[in-house]
Amino acid sequence: MKAKYSLFLVIVILLTIFSNVKAQASTEKENARVFVQKFYDWYNHIYETDDPESVNYKSPALIAIEQRSQYFDVGLLDALREFFRPVPKGAEGVMGLDYDPYLATPQDGGFDYQTGKVRQVGNVLFVDIHSAIMGKPREKILKGEIVVIAEVKNVNGAWKLANFIYPVKNNNPSNLLDMLKSYKKEIEKHKTIKP
Repeated sequence: MKAKYSLFLVIVILLTIFSNVKAQASTEKENARVFVQKFYDWYNHIYETDDPESVNYKSPALIAIEQRSQYFDVGLLDALREFFRPVPKGAEGVMGLDYDPYLATPQDGGFDYQTGKVRQVGNVLFVDIHSAIMGKPREKILKGEIVVIAEVKNVNGAWKLANFIYPVKNNNPSNLLDMLKSYKKEIEKHKTIKP
């Protein structure tokens, strides 16, 4: 009788631990999703009110790292700051990004962005970002395409945007960090070429 009771007690304890771990993972995913949605709500407002004709024009992507640097992981933040530095002499022809790095869109406005599914791989979470024309309900936006995947991680108790992954098109996956590294290499290569 004692052996059966002990076995039952062990099973109950293990089930409790497993359910607590599962609940904690679910909470962590939801917290990451909410963090990313908060960033996109703020950023989309900046993007929509952007005026490239303004005398003191700044790219919305630059405004994001200036006003919300705490949202970015140090690796991505450093790469973005490097990207936004003035182009050195001799490298003026190097192509930068031809679309917004966080929205994965060319200069189009009029869209809403909603966070969808969250996947976890180790300590990194991947949050799907869906997009559709402004004014549609969240449920309809979530049926739209995934335009970008935000890679986030928890650093010392705070969520950080670590990278932006662009869905595979024509078997050519890409992400912001790799693109910024390629840009930096091109800049360095052109700086070393003497006219």
